[in-house]
Amino acid sequence: MTTIFIYPDRCIACGLCNIYNPEIFNYHDTGIIKFTTTSQNQLIIEKKHTEKVLFISHKCPAHAIILKEA
Repeated sequence: MTTIFIYPDRCIACGLCNIYNPEIFNYHDTGIIKFTTTSQNQLIIEKKHTEKVLFISHKCPAHAIILKEA
């Protein structure tokens, strides 16, 4: 399992996370990152490790998505 941390204060609303992982990442009305399947204030989730999650954590230009392996 992978722990995914999001940091909305770092988000620049570029859209990459939602383009590559819409099942995990979405946006508030302001365009700032949030998780798709959780409450708007949740900043940490556990997910199965996938290449798509790893890819977007490396591609996020603002480093708003951080992964930690369990």
